[in-house]
Amino acid sequence: MFSTDGDLIDSTSGKIDYFGGQYLWYGLNFGCGKKFCGIESWSSTDLITWSSNGLLFDPTENVTATLCKGDGDCGRPHIVYNPASSLYVLWLNAGAPGYAIFTSSSPTSGYVLEPTRALVGYQPNPQTDQTGDFSVAIINGTGYIAYSLIDFKTLGASIWPPFKQEMYIQKLTNDFMNTTGNATSVIPNIAGPWTRQIISGDTCGGQTTGILTIPSSTGGEAVYIHQADIQATAPLAGPRNAQHGHQFQILNFNSDGSIKDLDCSASLTSIVKLPATNTTVIQVPSTKTNGGLAKNAAIGSGNHHQDYYLNCSLPQYSLFQTFTSSKTGNLTTVGVNLAGDGPTDNVTLTVFRYTNATALLSAFYKWETLSTFDVTPKNFSTALLSIKVPVGKEVTVGDNLGLAIVSVGITPICVAMRGTTLPYATGWAGPAHGGFVAGQVLEEKSVNGAGSGGILYAQGANQVSLRGQNGDQLPIQEVSGRELKWFGIIE
Repeated sequence: MFSTDGDLIDSTSGKIDYFGGQYLWYGLNFGCGKKFCGIESWSSTDLITWSSNGLLFDPTENVTATLCKGDGDCGRPHIVYNPASSLYVLWLNAGAPGYAIFTSSSPTSGYVLEPTRALVGYQPNPQTDQTGDFSVAIINGTGYIAYSLIDFKTLGASIWPPFKQEMYIQKLTNDFMNTTGNATSVIPNIAGPWTRQIISGDTCGGQTTGILTIPSSTGGEAVYIHQADIQATAPLAGPRNAQHGHQFQILNFNSDGSIKDLDCSASLTSIVKLPATNTTVIQVPSTKTNGGLAKNAAIGSGNHHQDYYLNCSLPQYSLFQTFTSSKTGNLTTVGVNLAGDGPTDNVTLTVFRYTNATALLSAFYKWETLSTFDVTPKNFSTALLSIKVPVGKEVTVGDNLGLAIVSVGITPICVAMRGTTLPYATGWAGPAHGGFVAGQVLEEKSVNGAGSGGILYAQGANQVSLRGQNGDQLPIQEVSGRELKWFGIIE
């Protein structure tokens, strides 16, 4: 899923809540490649179009930076609103001696660290017991926290599990900034007695991050949407990464109130009718957005598609995405999504104009270069961010244009790609053939919608002469039915 500026939403352990007339999605960034990059939020009125609000607080401020580099990593963010104080309360996992609490008068920014940690009611050995994953919820006006208590004193097995843990539930104080009363594993009212239920053997290849409650638009039963990080879709290394996908699906219930198993198929679609929203909406700081460049672009592959997947074929291949100008004017910008983990050298982006496909593939042909832009290693993110190439050249409707992507490094560089006319893999299919693997090779396949009409070409590294048994095959090949995620601004 991409923001209106074309960036992949870099959210891990994220959650969606409804605040101030809009849906607010907030989660941990990992694109900077450090232990803690900050917590970003995005706003939407329809759960489809998401605009970035920037970070909830400055992750580089001394006290905050020290806190969030320690145990807990300021993970599992949860925001609740307290109507009595008119404050938004942000809970974060920060290791011993308890959860870190931030407050703000706005749900999207300005969060300030409170001086007191939120302690938990059951922690018999504070030196070796540590609170872990947790969730905070307000039920009928009362706040609750459900948390895991991790015992690091009783060491786990050589392979798994590395520690022992138990689950507890506890009430919150009236200001929602601390816990109160006893911690229990079974309580008689809102949830007792609890019965364990497995609704997915592996959470569809990911990890649950939250449940969004959507009231019925007709006054009936609410709809509950399960949200999960799908780590299995991320080709770059690490359990916490910036390229993974997200899954949202409606929870369905059996007659006894238990939850039906999750549907992990990539082809699953659901329709939810949202209730009418009020007219008071969150004000997005003007310094935090580019005005939705990708969403409003005159030409492009489509920012709204949800079937993009990551292809990490650079530098094994150079890629050439062609497209046609749909209008006459000044081509100010061309954007493309890139991600890299520790790139060793530049990636060069070249916007060009060419006469026709036959000429483009001919030996010794030279295109007209409109702009060249080098993405240096320090400017790369492990998130699939939209890289904007400034162009500033006049184009005419019908012009044949293209974007060349060439990496001279030795580490993988990823692009966003989707199938357009043929069934292709809906997730990362491994390094075979540079990731150009058809969907029928995998269990899951999908016939995707039409693209912009451009053609994608790939040229293998150092392939500079005719190939094949008879020496008549071009060193550049069409990647049939495939398109990169790109956009162009024509004014």
